[in-house]
Amino acid sequence: MRSGISICMVSPSFPSNFEGVVLRKPHVFMYGRTDISTVCEHLRKRGHEVRVITNRAYNMPSYEEYRGIPVYRITSLWIPKIRYPIPNFPRLIRVLNKIIKQYDVDLIHFWNIEYLSSIPAMFIKGIPKAISIVGIPGICWFYGNFLIDQIGRVYSVMIGKRITASVSKVIVFGKSIIPHLVRFGIPRERIRVAAYGVDEQKFIINDNKRESIRMEVRDKLGISDDVVVLFVGRLSPVKGITYLLKAAKRLIKIYNNIIFLFAGDGELRKLVADFCKKVPRTIFLGYRGDIPELMCAADILILPSLSEGLPLTLLEAGTIGLPVVATKVGCVPDIIINGKTGILIPAKSVNSLVLAISKLIEDMEFRDYLSKNLRSHVLKNYNWSAIIKQYESIYQELLK
Repeated sequence: MRSGISICMVSPSFPSNFEGVVLRKPHVFMYGRTDISTVCEHLRKRGHEVRVITNRAYNMPSYEEYRGIPVYRITSLWIPKIRYPIPNFPRLIRVLNKIIKQYDVDLIHFWNIEYLSSIPAMFIKGIPKAISIVGIPGICWFYGNFLIDQIGRVYSVMIGKRITASVSKVIVFGKSIIPHLVRFGIPRERIRVAAYGVDEQKFIINDNKRESIRMEVRDKLGISDDVVVLFVGRLSPVKGITYLLKAAKRLIKIYNNIIFLFAGDGELRKLVADFCKKVPRTIFLGYRGDIPELMCAADILILPSLSEGLPLTLLEAGTIGLPVVATKVGCVPDIIINGKTGILIPAKSVNSLVLAISKLIEDMEFRDYLSKNLRSHVLKNYNWSAIIKQYESIYQELLK
């Protein structure tokens, strides 16, 4: 007899064990949501049964066990430019029903209303359901392209509302987004907050080791005593890349001791790479697997997004102790408290970026103050022990 809850996760993507999977090309949809997979791993460690249904990309296996979690992949058609999967709906419904019956599933947890893999929430009956959302497309979450965002808005009104109405609990990553959902028509009593944490083994680094890593990475990059401003993330319009490039160009003319590092991949890769070839003291790093080390080498992290859910990059920066300038979007204000744990600025404002980065370049004491406060805030509020208890509490509510 099992002691935990039997949960079926339905996610737009999920990591794979197979190195043969194409991971890093800009046209490929995110190969695996590590936030979702880590939630699943922690639930499993606490005695719950977790199974995952997700989209199958390219040469991914149809079934595998990822770190002890059974993963079923549904053949999907992919729209390359926006990396958007359209699942085989009859197959998705059949697999979902089969898993529910075969493994006596207690509840279904869907992820993201903007992906079509959540549509079965409207049709599966007789079992408790929840959905985690980063925002409402075209309403309080944006891609950064006018046409796509207008399509997203129509989708939200016509389909998104039906999806959220068909589940008992709508889970969000932070309190900042709740007012938007209430205005959209989701009753407050059905909204719950449960975020995700950071990989503490990778990002908690003691001061001596951090300084050693800092010197080593800077030496490899040919950087000495310059103030290093780091961007880490997907190179896409929604991340506000074009605004950051304009701000960087202005700041480099003002300060001769500043260097910008761009780490990431995406559809704007060529734009960023060409910019770094032309503009001095800018370095394009492309996709990197050493983000903790890069954060140790940096002095300031920039997140100029037009829209966000809960950015894992901010949690990682907080764990390292890296001061942050970020736009006031999504759940960012849950992490960045302006003037205390970082600097919050409006989206799409080059002037605000320039002023905020200038403030941190010129005031080292303020940088230290922000980094200490951010680290304390993240370690207290975004540790996995507390977060998994939030999910368990929501699941218990569902089962009642």
